[in-house]
Amino acid sequence: MKGFASEEETAPVLGTLREERKALEGELAEIAEPTNVVSLHPGAVKRYLQIVDDLATSLPRRDIASDEDISTAMRELISRVTITPSEKRAPMIEVTGRLSVLIGGDLPSTFRGVIDGSGGGI
Repeated sequence: MKGFASEEETAPVLGTLREERKALEGELAEIAEPTNVVSLHPGAVKRYLQIVDDLATSLPRRDIASDEDISTAMRELISRVTITPSEKRAPMIEVTGRLSVLIGGDLPSTFRGVIDGSGGGI
């Protein structure tokens, strides 16, 4: 800190900061390793990303209704679409993806995405 502060000014602060760092390092050492880490197969991740990238770049230029490649790709990404009608608002659309294929097991229901829709085309 030469030129910015004297040694007398920085010594107490530096000592406090060193004590705080030591305490934080001790807390960090006591933290247990996470037990719910999910490992993804590299090939599965690569295929999933290829499908998403292909759809993202090609959908604006393709006829969705008659393109079998799009249908196939969507089937690989989506396992279920549930539409719940509502009398008071737009229907609720729940799309359940195939992430379970990537992690090798079923996903809890909290991982499912819900989309509020207008009932129009997607």
